[in-house]
Amino acid sequence: MSSSTEQRPHTTGPTPTAEETTVAIPRPTGPWTPPYYAPPAPHPTAHGRPAPSSWSMPPAGPGPIGPGTPTRPGMRWGWVVIAIVAAIAAVMLIGTVASNSRTMTVTGTVTVYGMSGYVSPGSSCTGSAVNGTSVTIYDASGDLVGATSLTGYGIARNTWSTSYYGYSDSCEYSFTMPDVAATGDYFRVKAGSGAGDGVGFSREQIESSGADITLR
Repeated sequence: MSSSTEQRPHTTGPTPTAEETTVAIPRPTGPWTPPYYAPPAPHPTAHGRPAPSSWSMPPAGPGPIGPGTPTRPGMRWGWVVIAIVAAIAAVMLIGTVASNSRTMTVTGTVTVYGMSGYVSPGSSCTGSAVNGTSVTIYDASGDLVGATSLTGYGIARNTWSTSYYGYSDSCEYSFTMPDVAATGDYFRVKAGSGAGDGVGFSREQIESSGADITLR
């Protein structure tokens, strides 16, 4: 009886697979040179111009702040404070200009004592000596801010009750003085050019009830 012996390869471990089979890599014989990787080709944009390469250097400096980048709270509050201060200054300036350019119309009467004859109160009266008498108004600093003159026609009044039987003892003349500079809170109204500083009025009195003065 003959026997054959099967020849088996001598191994010390499992047989390597195709992926695990090593391939001999030739070693370089000269100086080692790092590999060079060419940058990718630029892609054209929608306008036909090439897009910037991803290999280009970024611009110097921090660059623009993107829409999603939050700003520092200190800078934001600084701008808010500046805006508030500017608004307050603008309101104050507008108020100052409006105050300096404000005018008012002053109305009033000048009642002059003395009546010739027996005239009932409420009747018309005349006075040639009064016709053309000046009426002036001054502010608290003594500056002239308005002027007008009286006519010789008025209304009879029994102002001082000195006439017999209730007849008139004076004549009341009215006046209107437009475009008076209302730059203060206190004024003096004077009739005629004689001595005296006139009669004092507040601006509230002048605007609400007018300036009524008497001469006797």
